[in-house]
Amino acid sequence: MGLLVTAVLLVTTCGSPAIRISPEPVTTAVGGTAPTERTPKTTSVAVPSTQPATDPEHIKFERISLEQGLSQSSVFCILQDNRGFMWFGTEDGLDRYDGHNFAVYKPVPGDPNSLTQNSVRALYEDLSGDLWIGTGTGGLDRLDRDRGQFIHYQYDPQDPHSLSHNSVQVIYQDREGVLWIGTAGGGLNRFDREKERFIRYQAAPYGFYSLSNDAVWAIYEDREGVLWIGTDRGL
Repeated sequence: MGLLVTAVLLVTTCGSPAIRISPEPVTTAVGGTAPTERTPKTTSVAVPSTQPATDPEHIKFERISLEQGLSQSSVFCILQDNRGFMWFGTEDGLDRYDGHNFAVYKPVPGDPNSLTQNSVRALYEDLSGDLWIGTGTGGLDRLDRDRGQFIHYQYDPQDPHSLSHNSVQVIYQDREGVLWIGTAGGGLNRFDREKERFIRYQAAPYGFYSLSNDAVWAIYEDREGVLWIGTDRGL
């Protein structure tokens, strides 16, 4: 038996059971208010431990596209949350898929609680279950899932403790619970959750121990607790 990969939805390793969200006819909800979150529909697909998951003869792909309710064909980031929902950041909105339907979140004119910008470049669920959304030019959003509202964090030139740049490319939480935000031009941000403010780390002229470049694309904490930062000028 081969490995079934549902478009961008699933990656499995050899010997592990695969969880596949079944593609079915979907409907789309557009707006800032979250629809009811029902339990995602999943079915288990067994992957034999004797079959390498990377064997090209036993990998199949299923496509999910605009016809099934995806908001836009350019998908930048993917996340499965702790409730089982799949989230997709696209060039034209934030999509949530429950195995039955797509819910699409977009900016709504006149609604300050809607998504701040269409282009979603980064997704992260923190240890508290909060969903963080990085946008191309609109800054950082946090989804209040109980109220279905988005809280916005944006660059303010008058506030040195605001987000350093509105192009958010990567979000990461370390083992101590600290949230880090990498931007395309403003460097690295450390979020102080208690004070609701950001501490900035940026490249300094002739600063050997400063950040190497202000375009931050990747963040990772290794087993020793060292934080690695990928930039336009190396690590």
